[in-house]
Amino acid sequence: MGLVGAGIAGASHALDIVTDPRLELVAVASRNGNSANALAETFGGRTFNSAAQMLAEARLDAVVVAVPPSAVLGIAELVPPRIPCLVEKPIATNPRELIRLQSLALSHPLMVAPFNRRYQVHVREGADVVADGEIGQVRRIVGKWVGPYRARYAADVPTYRGTAGQRCGVLVDSGSHALDLVAMFIPSWTFTPGVATGMKSLTERNVRGAEVEAELRFHIGGVEIELSFTDQPGHPDCGGWHMTVVGGAGTATVDPNYTVIESTARTTVLKAFGMPRPATDLWRLADSEMPTGASLRAASAISAAVIAAYDYDQPRVRRWQRPRGKALGRLNGSC
Repeated sequence: MGLVGAGIAGASHALDIVTDPRLELVAVASRNGNSANALAETFGGRTFNSAAQMLAEARLDAVVVAVPPSAVLGIAELVPPRIPCLVEKPIATNPRELIRLQSLALSHPLMVAPFNRRYQVHVREGADVVADGEIGQVRRIVGKWVGPYRARYAADVPTYRGTAGQRCGVLVDSGSHALDLVAMFIPSWTFTPGVATGMKSLTERNVRGAEVEAELRFHIGGVEIELSFTDQPGHPDCGGWHMTVVGGAGTATVDPNYTVIESTARTTVLKAFGMPRPATDLWRLADSEMPTGASLRAASAISAAVIAAYDYDQPRVRRWQRPRGKALGRLNGSC
């Protein structure tokens, strides 16, 4: 195994790797040499100053890319298509990045996005029950996430969030997980990036432009979606989330601990228990099995929604148009 990134996410994946007897961490790449050395001393592996150097010199069977969102696409594009790869939060935040992500989805079939909710068994089972029609046709999804988002993106935070600016905040961070959770309960969205329509967003940003609160409203087919991300550091639910799926014959409510499905026929309670780690997806990919994590096509659909939310409240730029009645070769102040 090779690991790109030596921050908090990188250390989490390193722990998963070294506690799986089938995996061995042999390489760690990071621009921060001190962080790479510290992680390698704890978990093992040779250190490299760049992902390109690691991929060129180390003999690897699989790779994990765990770097800040702004660097994800550039590094993922370096990974050979034949190597199974986990890519943390491959979220595009503008149309140009979305084209690159969609190209990756086509050229790198062995890449997977390890969004956390897909590894929670009670969430997956709840999505399967809803897909089987237990609550009828899904009509509405409402979700709420509560966190210390301003503190998470404060200037004194010793992670990339401390310097995060525009188009890098709660929409990419918690929002991508929330949107993927929506995709789990509306499977058709996973394969149709442009199906989310009518996006309306309201965001609040810190002084650097990173959004620290957000509200999203949009539609997927005939399903109305409402998601909110509120900054309430002293709230009893801080750090938690819940989502309710409303169908024609019942509801399904999901949170970190339970999925409760209430239909006209019965009430089903699914309790959270041990979840597989993202690193296990690398074995599935190597064996041509379906991974637990999201495909890059799903990440493209999520990215399209994120981009629409970012662009919703941006000032509209009025493009210059040729004044009527002017000769084609005439120059004036309008130009």
